[in-house]
Amino acid sequence: MKRPLINALLLDFDGIVAESERENGELVRAFFRERFGIEITADDERSIYGFPWPETFAALFGRYSIAMSPAEAWQLFFPAKLAWLSGHPVRMATGLPELLGLPVAKALVSGSHRKEIEAMLASAGHPRLGIDVMICRDDVSRSKPDPEGFLVACSRLGVPPAEAFVFEDSRPGIAAARAAGMAVAFVRELSPEDNAGLADVAFDTLAEAVPWVQERLGPGPAAGTEDGALGRRRP
Repeated sequence: MKRPLINALLLDFDGIVAESERENGELVRAFFRERFGIEITADDERSIYGFPWPETFAALFGRYSIAMSPAEAWQLFFPAKLAWLSGHPVRMATGLPELLGLPVAKALVSGSHRKEIEAMLASAGHPRLGIDVMICRDDVSRSKPDPEGFLVACSRLGVPPAEAFVFEDSRPGIAAARAAGMAVAFVRELSPEDNAGLADVAFDTLAEAVPWVQERLGPGPAAGTEDGALGRRRP
């Protein structure tokens, strides 16, 4: 791939920052089994992997002709996930502190709801990630594979999309990064499927990505962000 100039790192949450995709799959299977007596299939899981909850529920409800809105499903599903989190501390990605410690603007761009992310970070013992901007499903009108979330993150960071570098695990996420005109890396560690062939570069862990990113850092944005964490430049 062409050597990128990196002035911002944009990270997906589920499958990149936190191990949750397999767990989400188990919770969805239990939800459909207990609520509707339906055993969703492996094909169902592959088709919804990487999509936010509203789109996930809408797709499955359409497939199985279930008369329930995604919003109603979320109100039932989220308490079950919170209960699960209380007894299952979330595993965080290897090398995450080192990556987040790099002197570059950083944003979390996730299809998950903000309250869900906050609950998972609390479960993992990391209530604050040390990022500059968080863009969640609540903040956008269109979810991945639409590039809106990534473009909003760049706008808030004050970084051109071409100077942002994305970490993703899912097909919709990688497609969204490409649609935004951004270089994208696939990280294997927490992903339940291998999408390395869709990305510009692949790493086994975020730790492996740290020196690669460090060699490609640009001077950074001149202005701060809403969280007052930018204005950092390489020495």
